Amino acid sequence: MWELAEQFHIHSPGGRTIGKHVDEKEIRPDENYHFTEAAKKEKQKGRKLVETERSYGAVARSIIGVAPKRSRVPKGTGRGAPGMPRSDFSKAVMRLKNEGVPEGLAVEAMVRWSSDRSLPIAGPYKTSIKQRTRRWYRR
Repeated sequence: MWELAEQFHIHSPGGRTIGKHVDEKEIRPDENYHFTEAAKKEKQKGRKLVETERSYGAVARSIIGVAPKRSRVPKGTGRGAPGMPRSDFSKAVMRLKNEGVPEGLAVEAMVRWSSDRSLPIAGPYKTSIKQRTRRWYRR
């Protein structure tokens, strides 16, 4: 495909072009060009742009297919293993639960634990200590 690089016009005194010289450079069209040209042809047939995008998208989907899934190496910043606490609060609750402390006494102990560390009584996402403790005892 060619694109105009330079274009010279030679005009007569009356203003009409009597000669023209064009230098061209070769370019490779990308997928946007091909889609635009295909959309122009579909528009001449009376199709709307959305219909054209959907029909060509379906064709492309059938040709290209789904990308293969790749297993990722864990970064170590995720949520951890199921049932294993990450925060200090949750670790303290699990320690109480493993010691056999009942849920009601564990809530009182966690209120004292939070006040000793000058933590707010309502934790993240406005959940109370009672709710956060029950979450581990209900599992």
